[in-house]
Amino acid sequence: MAKEAYTGELLESEMFGEFEKKGPKPNYWDFKVGLNHVKNMQPEDPHYPKAWFAQDLFVDLLARFDIDEDKLAFYTAIHSNLDWHHKIDGFFEMEYDGKMYRVTIDLTKNPNKEQGDKVDMVLLVNEEDIDKTYQEERYDLFLNDCASRIEKIFRDKIKYKEVI
Repeated sequence: MAKEAYTGELLESEMFGEFEKKGPKPNYWDFKVGLNHVKNMQPEDPHYPKAWFAQDLFVDLLARFDIDEDKLAFYTAIHSNLDWHHKIDGFFEMEYDGKMYRVTIDLTKNPNKEQGDKVDMVLLVNEEDIDKTYQEERYDLFLNDCASRIEKIFRDKIKYKEVI
C-alpha cells in the first residue's frame, strides 16, 4: 500500500489486525468487562498473531524473554470497546515465573494524542518507520525500539510484582 494512503485507523488495522469491523461507537463498558470481551472473542489465535507488526513484535519478545509461544499472547482491540473508550489498540499478556503480566498499547500517528489511563505505552507511528519494502533498516530499528520499550515495561511489572 502506498504510504500516503494510510489513515490512523487503517494504520492500526494493518499493524495490529482488527478485533471487529468498525461500526457505531459502542456503549461504555468498564475496563475489565471490555478486556474480557476482547480476550474471549479474539478473532484469531493470540499465540500466533497474523497482523504483520504484531507478529514481528511477538517473535521479538519471545526471543527477549526466552519463552515458548504458549507463554505470550497478543490481543488486538481495534474497533472494540477498549479502543473506543479506553484508547487501547492491543495488548500483550505474558506468563513469567508462573505469574501473568500485561502491557497495553495505543498506536497513533498523532504526536499530541492524550494517553488513556489504562494505556502502558503510546506508540507513535511514522509511516516511514514501518515501510519494510523500501526502508528495511529503518523498520528494523523501529521494531527494535518498540520491542525494547515493551520489554522494559514487562520487566518493570515483573520487578514490582504488578501481576494481573
